[in-house]
Amino acid sequence: MIKVSQLMEISEKRGTIAFMRANPPTSGHAKVVDLALAEPGIKRVYVSHTQDNKSNPLTPDEKIHMLHTMYPNHKALFRQSSKEEPTIFHAAARMHREGIKHLTVVAGEDRVKEFQDKLDAYNGKFDKNGNGYNFKSIHVKSAGVRDPDAEGAEGISGTKMREAALAGKKQDFRKGLHHNISNKDADELMEKIKSRIKPKTIREQYLDEEIFNIGDIVKSDELQGEIIARGSNYVTIVSEGIEHKCWLETLKEVDATPKRDQVYKESFIFKGYKTKNFTRSLSESFKDIAKNTDDSYALLNYIKSLDYLLGCNNNSITENFSVVRIQTERARRYSKKIGLIKLTEALISVIEEDLLRYAVMENVKFTTTDRNMIARVISSTAGIINNTSASPENEINNAATSLRKEHLTNPGWELLGRMFNMATQAGIKWNKDIFSNSIQTLMGLK
Repeated sequence: MIKVSQLMEISEKRGTIAFMRANPPTSGHAKVVDLALAEPGIKRVYVSHTQDNKSNPLTPDEKIHMLHTMYPNHKALFRQSSKEEPTIFHAAARMHREGIKHLTVVAGEDRVKEFQDKLDAYNGKFDKNGNGYNFKSIHVKSAGVRDPDAEGAEGISGTKMREAALAGKKQDFRKGLHHNISNKDADELMEKIKSRIKPKTIREQYLDEEIFNIGDIVKSDELQGEIIARGSNYVTIVSEGIEHKCWLETLKEVDATPKRDQVYKESFIFKGYKTKNFTRSLSESFKDIAKNTDDSYALLNYIKSLDYLLGCNNNSITENFSVVRIQTERARRYSKKIGLIKLTEALISVIEEDLLRYAVMENVKFTTTDRNMIARVISSTAGIINNTSASPENEINNAATSLRKEHLTNPGWELLGRMFNMATQAGIKWNKDIFSNSIQTLMGLK
């Protein structure tokens, strides 16, 4: 038995809207229109008023004319948006002003959740001028899933139609149109699109991610490699493990498959770079890591830095002090991007201790950018596990609190004092009064 409340709801005004770009209207858009027509109450199908020479070559009037040809018995159904009312929310507000209580919206499957969430979020809200809407119910209905590889309406899109028109593929273009569109109208429509669309520049295609994407193999002059990073007007490619920046205008795509993620003997080969200091087990580990890492640029740079550091010894620090410092920071920076912080800290903490000891003995100047490193090493000297969230000042104060209880020889206090003085030179404002006056004298802090 139908309840009184159900009768009330049925009697209340219902409305349906659909909103589409339709440039041009296709058999896929016809599915949206058919679903809207099947709904009860007032029905409206809006087409966007936007027109340009890129992806919107047809004027709103031309699109409406096509839809009238497709649906000659439902001409009143179609409307166009405007600068004053450009979105589906404005269309919903107009329905509210006309007394609609229950709103249905027809949209592609990929827009259903977005429209439902946003329409619900604004329901019952009005601006200071009284613009808005308040429906008793809002239901967003799917017009189906769009599959670019499918045959028929599911695979049709405005982009495909415009591409077919530009390429002069009449049969493909004709297949995407509604059966009520004549061959003559189809040819005229195709010519309009061809004459109005301005071909994209290489840069426009690049910015739209249509060409030169990460993982593509390209050639620049005599150089061939894989794209591992995209810049504003250039890409970074890796060829035989070496990175090169190449301008877009010099690039050509190459139909080739790169050699990826190989373990050869003890080495790991990634993007053409072959490690020199990896063990077999480490190489196998990185083969698995590479499968789950999206940022191949960060991984490549991390592997290079890690490989360098694994080959370091006391002579490396003595002869290439600055290079070792730079590589430790590079490894730490890229480890954060690929989630290998713990592995990196375990290695770097040992190298940083050697770096700082060398710096103390040779009186190497440290800068303010080295403060975290100095604090970490002093903390480890005091037997404190590094707290990555602590400031350098707090780390060193904690280390000083721990070390003041130690019974060191005079040379030991002197060496320790050099480390703390180095922290001061690097701009770390720690509290030297943690140490007694006599210890400060031994350390050379006075």
